[in-house]
Amino acid sequence: NNNSENGSRESLVTVFTGDSSNPMLNRATKKALALAGKEAKHVILGGTAAKLLKTSTHAPSISIFHFKTMLWDTCANEALLRAQGGKITDIFGSSLMYGPSSDLGNVLGVVASSAGAGKIHDELCRAMREDTDIIRNLLEKWTGNRHLIDTSNTAISETADIDFKVEAQAIDIARDLDGMPLTREWLEQHVLLSNKHLKYNSEGKLLRNYSVPESDAVRMLMSNGCRIMFDWNNSLLDGDEEKVLPRSAFYKRIVMSDLDHAWSKLRSTPHKLTRDVRSYQVECNFLTSAACQNFIEEAGIRVNRVYGSDLRPFPGEHPEDKIKSRFSMLLEDFSANDGWKQEWLFDKQTAKATLSMFARMHAYFWEGSNFWKKEEGRIGRELEDAVWPNGGYMQPKLQGEAQLEKVAFGWKNRLPSFETDLKGVLNLQNEDLATLGDRVEKIAKLVGDRAHPFAP
Repeated sequence: NNNSENGSRESLVTVFTGDSSNPMLNRATKKALALAGKEAKHVILGGTAAKLLKTSTHAPSISIFHFKTMLWDTCANEALLRAQGGKITDIFGSSLMYGPSSDLGNVLGVVASSAGAGKIHDELCRAMREDTDIIRNLLEKWTGNRHLIDTSNTAISETADIDFKVEAQAIDIARDLDGMPLTREWLEQHVLLSNKHLKYNSEGKLLRNYSVPESDAVRMLMSNGCRIMFDWNNSLLDGDEEKVLPRSAFYKRIVMSDLDHAWSKLRSTPHKLTRDVRSYQVECNFLTSAACQNFIEEAGIRVNRVYGSDLRPFPGEHPEDKIKSRFSMLLEDFSANDGWKQEWLFDKQTAKATLSMFARMHAYFWEGSNFWKKEEGRIGRELEDAVWPNGGYMQPKLQGEAQLEKVAFGWKNRLPSFETDLKGVLNLQNEDLATLGDRVEKIAKLVGDRAHPFAP
């Protein structure tokens, strides 16, 4: 799995396409040629296998396919292309999903690129996520279209100027685990079923449209996420029901095989990949547990509600198996519109409030508290079975003692990314930040032994 960009735009890029007259494909081709530069070469070539073969052996190059290819057209060829350092996605940048539940047709198109053309590939897919007409034509049956900005063109025209000023939609993230866009029916069903104040059986008619703004999307090392904005048909609800419907939700999606960092862990620290797969299960188990619901109601601390989840840890004990795992969660959204905000470096007041909340959480679940007596201990036993043995992500058995000898190296590599911010902290102004990693490494094993005395 090598999606790195090693090429240069100074190299002559070849764009392979078919001879389709589909206006969406023509717009995509025009954009690809613009991204590839003035010297780019456009070659019309028939056949999915022929284009994929040329792409894998002719670098740098990129191919754009029509909307009627099937998974059997791309499956084996994709493996060969990836082995050569290339990659393949749909037209919006989402990987093609192969499995018993996957739609056999590549209905959202296919884009393939060789080693050296990965950056052009990514920019093309990003441009397609910004194109109003293409999103409308391909995705309306899933998302609706009210989130799109109206243009003077009611249909795509081959000769129309491409306008990429519309905010992109993170439609590559808003997918189920079989690779298809989330449906309004699925979103509506899970939001309604999770809300005890709503008893309305809408039969898929309540959620008219949804939007996934790129500006609210995150693409992290080990997960991706996006904010989903809802357009509810409030005429079907009374006033009280309208008030409890959320304006948005947060969708978290993890397909391990899509993540470069997951592959890096598989090669360098495979035990951590096993831990990560387990951690996604633990997160969902806790958030959906009776213990968490009791904690929210009795301790008065807000925790994201889980509207729906799909957990597919791949069976097997070896890390090579775990890379095939997939997870998704639809979560209550703590959005800025509702007064929530995220901060990195806390001021004194915020730090105190945060520590107070953590103290209340620890006290609620502390050994001997009333929580462990609920329903004769049943809820407590369920919690213990669902989460980590020590209740935290940093599992001693899965961390590996050797990493304690890499603290200084890791600190040196990461310090430049946040050194300026740390120097702005009053209590750190006289601190020698450059040597902090070396000093921590000298005591890391001692502190680790004391923090986890039960670890082998």
